[in-house]
Amino acid sequence: MGIGERAEGLELRLRRASDKSAENLRREIERELAAVLEARDSEWRSGLGIDEYGDPGSRRLQPGQLDAWLRLDEDTATQHAGEAEIEAKNRAYEERNRVVALLAALFPSSLERDPAEPLDEWSWVVLIELPAGQVSWHFNADLLPLFDHVPRHAGRNWDGHTTEQKYERVRQTIEKLRRTPR
Repeated sequence: MGIGERAEGLELRLRRASDKSAENLRREIERELAAVLEARDSEWRSGLGIDEYGDPGSRRLQPGQLDAWLRLDEDTATQHAGEAEIEAKNRAYEERNRVVALLAALFPSSLERDPAEPLDEWSWVVLIELPAGQVSWHFNADLLPLFDHVPRHAGRNWDGHTTEQKYERVRQTIEKLRRTPR
């Protein structure tokens, strides 16, 4: 897959972003994509002996040189875009998990291991009993310190809820809390 196709894929993902976390990810990808494209253009101009005004000067291409630069550019752009995307996704997960840790402090909860999860670092799951029912989130073991206040291996079992049911329970809990006098 070429850099153009990758850029189109990123642009499509950006158009689909709708919530705050996705909007932050969208901005991060846009900045990184702009930086990658600027670096590519700068390398091309430099490699071709062209200044920023388009003047080629006296430098001439050697056979195969342009193909080598294009391959290098594509690899560099892919690496930078991939690293930025991973970093932005990790930041979004950490932000989400800070809010989940707050929920775990407010409602009965426990940390359990998901035996079905094949990746050891993602096998942790926080199970929270909201007034409207159980909700759960998997998280990376690197974020365990966010959940130091939550009991581990308390024997809580996942009730089989889907993602849609989870967020419906969150919505119902918000409605219940909104009607509760403070």
